[in-house]
Amino acid sequence: MEQKLELTGKKRGFLFYASIYRKILIQDLKSKMSYRADFIISTFGMIMTNISGFVTFMILFHNFPSINGWDYYHMLFLYGFSLIALTPVQCFFDNNWNLRFMVRSGDFIKYCFRPINVFFYFISEVFDVKGIGQFVFGLGTFIYAWHHIGIPVTVITIAQAILFLITASLFMIAIMNASAATCFWLIHSGYVMVIMFRFKKSKMSYRADFIISTFGMIMTNVSGFVTFMILFHNFPSINGWDYYHMLFLYGFSLIALTPVQCFFDNNWNLRFMVRSGDFIKYCFRPINVFFYFISEVFDVKGIGQFVFGLGTFIYAWHHIGIPVTVITIAQAILFLITASLFMIAIMNASAATCFWLIHSGYVMVIMFRFKDFAKYPASIFNGVFKFIFTFVIPIAFVAYYPSLVFVTPESVPLLSWLSPVIGAIFFYLSYKFWMLGVRRYDFTGS
Repeated sequence: MEQKLELTGKKRGFLFYASIYRKILIQDLKSKMSYRADFIISTFGMIMTNISGFVTFMILFHNFPSINGWDYYHMLFLYGFSLIALTPVQCFFDNNWNLRFMVRSGDFIKYCFRPINVFFYFISEVFDVKGIGQFVFGLGTFIYAWHHIGIPVTVITIAQAILFLITASLFMIAIMNASAATCFWLIHSGYVMVIMFRFKKSKMSYRADFIISTFGMIMTNVSGFVTFMILFHNFPSINGWDYYHMLFLYGFSLIALTPVQCFFDNNWNLRFMVRSGDFIKYCFRPINVFFYFISEVFDVKGIGQFVFGLGTFIYAWHHIGIPVTVITIAQAILFLITASLFMIAIMNASAATCFWLIHSGYVMVIMFRFKDFAKYPASIFNGVFKFIFTFVIPIAFVAYYPSLVFVTPESVPLLSWLSPVIGAIFFYLSYKFWMLGVRRYDFTGS
């Protein structure tokens, strides 16, 4: 028994592990390439994820020439540097995201009975080739900024760049290794990704763990608020929107995003159930499949987000001087519900892509990241992005258009008044798309 969990195995040399890694890598790539169209789509998803971050960067510098003394090219250098530094954790350590599932299911035990290092064996099983797209995007940005800043290209500067990029990568790898390893102690260690427990009672049976995961949600909102405060510490207004008006928009978006957090969180589990075949159980009950699946999970931690958003919303409402009447309160409730429908529709549709795509998780991650744009007024976007965020990916309806009813009551655009109708239409279309996927799954039995 003392030898059965030999975690490090025999001491092996670098060449041995390099040879093992090469063989595992080849098999992993072969399995990915067997679904070429899906592979291309997921790779495109990674590129779009980077582009979405770059768009935020461009929008910021479209409105401001510098941030605390850092001009456009210096900030671009920092942005490109970070993308390159994050590539190793994306490519080589991506399996850390699966650790909690394997520990919870008991499948992790297989790694403990092989004559090689457990950490190496587990991490080497997955190589995320999509991270290469991130590396290329970051390298291009890094070189472009390097050139415009005028940094000399010498053997020393190149060697320094390589050294410090590797060093920077080690920090993020260490952070992700440590956070992934918490799954050996905490049930909800993967809180940022997927919360697997189905009922409040089962969650509360692990009270300490529940408190920690709830604290995680609060810290997520606090970190977003800190970013907001840093932004306004440097700039008094954004395209005419002052501190309290932006705070109103921020609080409005947090409240509007609460329903998708609390009631529709099970959408994050949909792709796993479809892939494993467990989703079939929902197709044989005499109730609506969508309702049955979504209602299985209520994420109580979303309540913390609601309270945080409500406090911010009321605080900004008071400082802006919006009158408190039955009409304004009724309007606030109506437009908050309306705003929620848009984000729910976006997440329903993106989750349903798993009925057609193997790596649909990237679609959900990209769509969910777009919610960050809801905190900004759509007026700061140029014509193309404003059109996309209004009619294609309607993020502008999550906070901006509904908020105009309160912050600019004398000149409310037509889209603001129409948002309840548009929201209902988007939600209905997302529901029909979700159910279309169910029918495909039901008919094919896969």
